[in-house]
Amino acid sequence: MADTPAPHDPQSSAPDGRFDELLAAAGSYLGSATRIIRGDLRMIAGLLQPGERVLALAMGQLEGRARMVPQLVTATDRRILLTQRRVTPIGRDWVQEVAWDDVRSASVQGDVGFLSTTAATWRLTKAMPLHAFEVIDRFRGDSRGAPAPTAPPPLAPRSERLADAGDDVHLDGVARRDVDGVPVFWPERRSGIPGVLRARLVFGVGIRDEAFPRTGITRLVARLIEQTAVRTGVALPIAMSVDAHLTTLEVAGADVAVADAIERLSRAVAVLDVSGLGQEWRELTTSPVPRPDLGTAEWLPAFSRFGNRGVGLLAAAELAPHTSTVDDVITWARRWFHRDNAALVLDDAPPAGLRLPVPAPRGRWWPGVHDAADLLDPVAGPVPGWTPAEDAVLLSVFDAWTPELAVGWAVLEQRLRARVPDVAMAVTVLPVSGDRVVASLGASVDTGSAGTVAAAVQQAIANLPSRPVTSAEVGAVADRSPDSVDAALAQAAAHLMDLTVPVAHPDVSVEPWAVDEALQTALDTAVLAVPPAAAPTDLPALDSSGGPVVTGVPFQRALLGSAVPRGSEMVAGEEGLSVRSGDSQTWTTVRYRDVVGLRIEQIGPGDEVLMLVVGSGPSLIWRAKDWRKGALAVAEAIRKAVPVDRHYRLPS
Repeated sequence: MADTPAPHDPQSSAPDGRFDELLAAAGSYLGSATRIIRGDLRMIAGLLQPGERVLALAMGQLEGRARMVPQLVTATDRRILLTQRRVTPIGRDWVQEVAWDDVRSASVQGDVGFLSTTAATWRLTKAMPLHAFEVIDRFRGDSRGAPAPTAPPPLAPRSERLADAGDDVHLDGVARRDVDGVPVFWPERRSGIPGVLRARLVFGVGIRDEAFPRTGITRLVARLIEQTAVRTGVALPIAMSVDAHLTTLEVAGADVAVADAIERLSRAVAVLDVSGLGQEWRELTTSPVPRPDLGTAEWLPAFSRFGNRGVGLLAAAELAPHTSTVDDVITWARRWFHRDNAALVLDDAPPAGLRLPVPAPRGRWWPGVHDAADLLDPVAGPVPGWTPAEDAVLLSVFDAWTPELAVGWAVLEQRLRARVPDVAMAVTVLPVSGDRVVASLGASVDTGSAGTVAAAVQQAIANLPSRPVTSAEVGAVADRSPDSVDAALAQAAAHLMDLTVPVAHPDVSVEPWAVDEALQTALDTAVLAVPPAAAPTDLPALDSSGGPVVTGVPFQRALLGSAVPRGSEMVAGEEGLSVRSGDSQTWTTVRYRDVVGLRIEQIGPGDEVLMLVVGSGPSLIWRAKDWRKGALAVAEAIRKAVPVDRHYRLPS
């Protein structure tokens, strides 16, 4: 390992542009620890040659050299530079250079990073970020003919950053241009506030793609991207959101500021490494990640049809901050946050200088990754039917969102507004897959208004055969122009996941008879959510029993120490459990194949409570000590039957 001559004065020889670049990159990798290596970074900036790209930065305590704190590793596309912070003045051996041909491997064990060369093995304890050693090892392989690494591209001088217009594509009033492999969509007609550009960096992943024990993991990744971008100098406020299908990072401002912010957000995705977040990561994983307040209309229709699966997870609490490891978060980020699953939506043409250095996917990427969520069948039955809701009256349907149904739903909304003018009606259209949506219409209610609103909804439906949709009603809906910005988002969503993002009032001509037909077909799938006191007498309740009682061994309530009511019974079989509580004649059944989460809670020595959360139907809280001898074997059977990746514990 050869020493390099020390520069004459690193404080004065480092070009400001390269130093600023390194400082920003270090902030992405190392967070607040960057402040203690500013001198090292300025030293490195003075050594970088024109065009030399920085691939990764890492720091740690060099084992066996107590007077060197810390050690900085800078990997470029030409060499590796190791700078050592000494208590003695800067000397000839303060920087050491390693050629890529001399690098044997880079690896990680726990919090220790290893860099092995032909001359020595460097061992850095308390290394951060650990991902940097993976980048080094992959680039080392590339220099010997292995697949190219996915390290982020270098930050180019602003004067060199020009968006390549290429051949813009125009479709239905929306233009598209690819920048750095990422599609950019914007409306041909300028929308929004003059002088303010709105930009949304969108990824095709949302709540529906999560597993129940990891709900909220997408929001965790998005927050980490946001925090990384802020540390690297994004000056504009960042609005982050995660819905059922899409994760969005949004900024707005002057063209130049927006272009800079979007580029830095893209780079934040590339350098994301939670192992370097220190206290911020601990704060994220020890406090709940707030989910935006959702009204009943936004989650109940989906939950009543799909349960704790797919879009039904909109109703679920976010467990990921408590159940996910650092590796879980990194794996999720690598799986979903890359340029093949990204798009940029603007409200005007792309600004000059726009760059989108979102990283390439690791391994094979194919659009079918969403099939698990797309192909879910609704579990609500029988339909039409009703389900209880505490504070709302909601009519929902599950069908293809055609122009005819969109107009018909708007007509039904207007008729209901006329019947109950003092009640604030709201329409929600939630995409599920392809052009299929859960569309809902209704209002928040109190005890006094629930019956009136429920009756109005039922009467409006009953009147449809005798009062068909008219040309005047269709015309009134058609007069409302669609939102052109939403049209750009719709095309981005269609590109990412073949998903129809509904435009509220499509600008197309439809016939009244076709609107009638679409509305009647959709209403065959209707679910009416109402307070139990206003339950309809002519609709069956959705079945929430979980199905027939399982075949198995019967158990009686324990004589001592049981928390279940007297008279309770249980049947435990190979396929699941059935429980009857107290004097009730209704059995609740949970089949192991339907369990999406098994919460384990220790409440005392040898005393656990198991909560079996199912994809659809009722969940079951179960405790071995509530039942007579032999129930401990049932507890073991439950643990074995439910895959271990669905087990989770929560803090007390």
